[in-house]
Amino acid sequence: LRRLFYLSPPPIFFRAVVSVMGRIKQHFLDQGLTAKDVPLAFAFHEVFSITFAASTWVAAYGIQPSKTICQPFANIEAIKKNVQPVFVKMLESSSGPARSAVKRIPMLAKADPTRLTVALAESLTLRAFIKPITFGGKLWVTYEFMKFVKSKSGEVESSTKTKTSKKKKNKVASISLSLR
Repeated sequence: LRRLFYLSPPPIFFRAVVSVMGRIKQHFLDQGLTAKDVPLAFAFHEVFSITFAASTWVAAYGIQPSKTICQPFANIEAIKKNVQPVFVKMLESSSGPARSAVKRIPMLAKADPTRLTVALAESLTLRAFIKPITFGGKLWVTYEFMKFVKSKSGEVESSTKTKTSKKKKNKVASISLSLR
């Protein structure tokens, strides 16, 4: 029974995943991107993500959307009764840790901890709303950056030349395997 299990073909699902992964891998190879490019791509993606997060936090700190954009909603009775008490309670509970963090970071010594906390919440809310766009967008920017780096370094031409010679070798090997 154990021997039959090991000799049975993989389920259809796994074959489909392998097929898709093979096409994705081939696409990256066609663009001249290989596994050795992953560390640089990962580092660029993370730096880009952190920069985007920091910039939205700074923008929210400067713009103050809860005071500027949402001001017309502040006089609605339902919001005054239901939302504002919860907002004040959560702001009070988060102000203590924010104050201690601001004291430890010299760059933020002059910043208002309460305003920083509200700006962080506003930036997190904005990024949550636009996540479907930014998720794919950051991957695309990283992909384009890697293509740019590879084109400037001249590695694309050399990798495509070796790729075509490998394809010829693989074709010969596959023919010889099929004849056995």
